[in-house]
Amino acid sequence: MRRQHILVPALLAASPALGQTYFQGIGYLSQNVPGSLAYKISKDGNVVVGESIRTDIAFPNYRAFRWTRDTGIQNLGVLPGGENESVAYGLSFDGSVIVGQSDDGCCAEGGAPFRWTQASGMQPLGDFGFSHYGYAYQTSDDGTVIMGQMDDGGDGPFGGPEYEAFRWTAATGMQHFGHAPNNVILGGASINSDATVAWSSYGDYATYKWTQPTGWLQQPAEYNIITWISDDGQTLLVSRCFNGTNVCPRAFRWTVATGFVDLGIIPGGSERGDTYVRGISSDGTVAVGFANFDYNNYDTVIPFIWDTVHGMRNLKDVLAQDYGLSEVQLCSSFEPTGLSADGRVICGTGFGPDGYQQGWVASIRDLSNPCVADFNCDGDVATDADIEAFFACLAGNCPPAPCACTADANRDGDSATDQDIEYFFAALAGGPC
Repeated sequence: MRRQHILVPALLAASPALGQTYFQGIGYLSQNVPGSLAYKISKDGNVVVGESIRTDIAFPNYRAFRWTRDTGIQNLGVLPGGENESVAYGLSFDGSVIVGQSDDGCCAEGGAPFRWTQASGMQPLGDFGFSHYGYAYQTSDDGTVIMGQMDDGGDGPFGGPEYEAFRWTAATGMQHFGHAPNNVILGGASINSDATVAWSSYGDYATYKWTQPTGWLQQPAEYNIITWISDDGQTLLVSRCFNGTNVCPRAFRWTVATGFVDLGIIPGGSERGDTYVRGISSDGTVAVGFANFDYNNYDTVIPFIWDTVHGMRNLKDVLAQDYGLSEVQLCSSFEPTGLSADGRVICGTGFGPDGYQQGWVASIRDLSNPCVADFNCDGDVATDADIEAFFACLAGNCPPAPCACTADANRDGDSATDQDIEYFFAALAGGPC
């Protein structure tokens, strides 16, 4: 169920005042045996999910958690009938729907896919009629469509069970979703925000795209292996080897205008790269991940942040030097795992100075000043160019990173609303912004 390279935790920083940039540990479910891993952050940047050790039970195990700055870390429990482990892998835009895998008392190993809400608690998603083993890892922004993979009763390539992608809605239940051309069974698939487009890679050999009208269609070889695609299909990121050489994997960004562009290597990293993207902003202009990854030596990992203005930089240096979050320098094995839609809030996992592993959240939003009247970030305030940039952003063409202005001007989680327009013009008039 869980990654085999489990680390271990430490309290990273005291909780700062709301409205400031901050770096904060998410805490633990049990203080006497501390340990937590943060896997994903909601697109609005307010909710983190993952797993943490729970010891107040007969057999201490990891349990799925939900974290916000207001509530702290909350235990999501296990499915009915289960008593062992659970883990949360994905969540909706605002974190109100959470998905993952949980013991349900059925199988000696592993667990079953679940959906969690505050009202319903943890509920099973069903199966393909064979075993209960599988997991859910992604939802649409509204939480109504869930993606994951499930034991489908076949034989896998190495003699174990075969796992096939599933698609779940409340109306249809769990559906087979992995039957691609040429008798290929896809083990997993990712969806865009409204679940109208899906992508899946078949090992290192092929990438497929799905829409309702076309079903699965194999894509050109240069798309292997896709990591992320924008909702409009105009920007994508892939992680693949470089021109058939041993310089791999490396992260590439593709747009219609530029084609594939190598994101490069982190300063101080090896030419080989070993660059993995773990979180991407909604417009594809900001990404976080890590380079120099070695399963045998976590001390070689270098966390990075990339954007279209600065290129690839050391994430710890950016947080410490540009935003004054110097406490990040006390952490080792510092691994980012998720990014908010605006590219300004990051979650991840690392070791603190006390030797324990803990999930963390870093915000480089200044929520006390979430939108400035200099909307296009050119240094001139409340100009015609700022108004033009704002309305262009409402239409989907926001200023490039690292400018923080988005169509969600008032930072309430809803973009391009009447309230955002009112908020922006209040800023132009010199009101609170």
